[in-house]
Amino acid sequence: MADAVTTTSSVTQKLFDELGTKNTTTAAAKDLDKNAFLKLMMEQMKSQDPTSPSGGFEQMAAQLAQYSSLEQMQNMNTNLEKLITMNTTLSATMSQSTLPSMIGKQVKANSNAISFDGASGVPFGYNLQFPAKTLKIDIKNESGVIVRSYTAPYIPVKSGDNTFLWDGKDNNGKTAEAGNYTFVMSGTDMQDTDLTISPSVTGKITGVRYKESGPVVIINGAEVPAGSIVELSN
Repeated sequence: MADAVTTTSSVTQKLFDELGTKNTTTAAAKDLDKNAFLKLMMEQMKSQDPTSPSGGFEQMAAQLAQYSSLEQMQNMNTNLEKLITMNTTLSATMSQSTLPSMIGKQVKANSNAISFDGASGVPFGYNLQFPAKTLKIDIKNESGVIVRSYTAPYIPVKSGDNTFLWDGKDNNGKTAEAGNYTFVMSGTDMQDTDLTISPSVTGKITGVRYKESGPVVIINGAEVPAGSIVELSN
């Protein structure tokens, strides 16, 4: 019996080593799948007396139950992944089909994308988790260059929703070029801890565009991801 147990143990270890070597190239291979589990159990059975299996019949029954449970769990995971994919595709299709009907609607989106037409001031908003001790707004062009900066107390610092209007001027007081811009914010609260700041833009949707990265809506001349819309009104 001792020889049978020893043989079974060596076969098991050899098979584990073999499976581990074959599967080191994938992250998922750290765990045995149902086929490897079955192969391991069959190799164990080959190396022992079928009338007196190592560990007893109870252990064999337990192994069979584990195999059945593993197979069911893997099938459930596969079906769940398919369902998630189907729901994601359906949601994206529904979203794209309903976007044109939103043209002309007033919306609010969690975005820092703005557009300057070369004349009119550009409004935008932001939400502060706590009142700000220090606060800064940088207006950047499409190349990422800062064209205008604002600091407290010239900008609202209260907690909650705030609005601000960029007058379209650069730091030298000259009118900036028409084009797309972003506003980037940073600040600290009264305990000198970095603030959580949520940027937002509000306006009417004047158009919809479909891009490889996903659909975007046009708000105040700027392209905003459709998925960032958080409020909708007539």
